[in-house]
Amino acid sequence: MYQANPFQGEVYYLRRLLMIVPGPTSFNNLRVVDGVLYDSFKAAYRARGIISHESDWVDCFNKAKDMRTGWYLRRLLISALLYSGLANTRPI
Repeated sequence: MYQANPFQGEVYYLRRLLMIVPGPTSFNNLRVVDGVLYDSFKAAYRARGIISHESDWVDCFNKAKDMRTGWYLRRLLISALLYSGLANTRPI
């Protein structure tokens, strides 16, 4: 499965749902949480209460650090700070 980052929106949340939902039978099935069909993969992902917006980025950086260059990681961090509202910049 291809890597995705939070900037990719619905593609990112679709990928995350595919990794955690056991045996989905359709795209609509992925958007159903507790009997409620959500309008987007992002809404369904958030409804599952798995992780917060900040944790999405932590996960993204943890995956990228093993496969990407320093240049790419710096660009990713700058983009996250400028465009996504990433607020917590202290090291983990």
